[in-house]
Amino acid sequence: MTKHLLSLCLAIALIGGCKTGPKGPTGPETLPAQGFIESWRNPLALKNDELSRLYLMGDTIFAYSGKNTVYVLNSRGGDLKHIDPLGGTPGEVRRPVSLPDRIIYPKRSSLEIFTTTGRSLGMLDLEHSIRSPAEGAGKYVYVGLDYPQGGRLAQIDLSRRYNNISWEVHTGAGVSAKPIVYQETIYAGTEEGNVYALNATREAVWSLPNGIFKTEGPITADLAADDYGLYVASTDSKLYCLDRGSGKIRWRFFGGSPLDTAPIPTSDSVYQYVKGMGLVAIDKTSGDFDRKPRWISAGAVQFLSQDDQNVYVLGSEGHILALDKKTGNAKFRSRRKDLTMFATNTADSTIYAATKEGLVLAIKPVLTPGAVGTIVKSDEVWEQIASAD
Repeated sequence: MTKHLLSLCLAIALIGGCKTGPKGPTGPETLPAQGFIESWRNPLALKNDELSRLYLMGDTIFAYSGKNTVYVLNSRGGDLKHIDPLGGTPGEVRRPVSLPDRIIYPKRSSLEIFTTTGRSLGMLDLEHSIRSPAEGAGKYVYVGLDYPQGGRLAQIDLSRRYNNISWEVHTGAGVSAKPIVYQETIYAGTEEGNVYALNATREAVWSLPNGIFKTEGPITADLAADDYGLYVASTDSKLYCLDRGSGKIRWRFFGGSPLDTAPIPTSDSVYQYVKGMGLVAIDKTSGDFDRKPRWISAGAVQFLSQDDQNVYVLGSEGHILALDKKTGNAKFRSRRKDLTMFATNTADSTIYAATKEGLVLAIKPVLTPGAVGTIVKSDEVWEQIASAD
């Protein structure tokens, strides 16, 4: 290809797409309009494996493979820190618990413990099936366990190799939603619709009947909490914002169908995916007791990140969408739709994504013309970077 022909193809690519251009990532380009550029990329060598899940914990990305190998990357630059081979059946390893001095991987009935540099510290056998994702605080892990007589919420002491269950609370129905520890209070929801708030010695914090807040349907979505409240999505179709100290309802939202996806609270909003409706944006600190959505995006299925102007979401067709934060109107989108897994990021606007083949990306939205970087497009063909909807 001549120099002039290459220049022409580049120009066409930026305007409307050129389907016959060079394959693979290219060097920095000027972004002429709103769109997305790569902050970093790391093509992992998977060795006859595929990526299946992606999690962001603090400044660390955990990329899970189908064979339960976890690739641990620095979220700031994409450098591979270490590889944790866990083995077991596909999907057996749950999301990690990232503590300052160790990483905990819950398995079927045990906890695999690694240092933050990837050295194995061994396994804790819990002797009971783990039902929920785990939450960590200090030297303890909190998790839902299954017993023949029903479910229990358990505190696991990581310093004990044996007799490591410090205490349990019999919850009757199983605890399948991830518990939350916030400011030394442990919150857990059950498949019977009950929400518990306990202190470190398992005493009830709320002065409600039996110390429990009760919804009208099983709770299977993970809980969320921040300084403003505790957020509980229930299959009774309601999203509850509870006062963390009293358990009383601050506000609620009627979704109209069972809610089984975790709410995502940010500094000013709560985002809730509702099947059959889409992604709903709710004002967190102002509005009626029965909250009305600020907007609903029917084409959005997952919150990814946000900035002052936009919310970045995964669209139902696999594109990354930039939605106006106030109205929910689509402003632009990526043309790339081969990214199959994303990590939720509430800290800043960076979007973390991966392909099943092992390419992990950090993606930055660009809101003004003139930015220079590697444009997020397919590795197979040149494509237009973004389109206004």
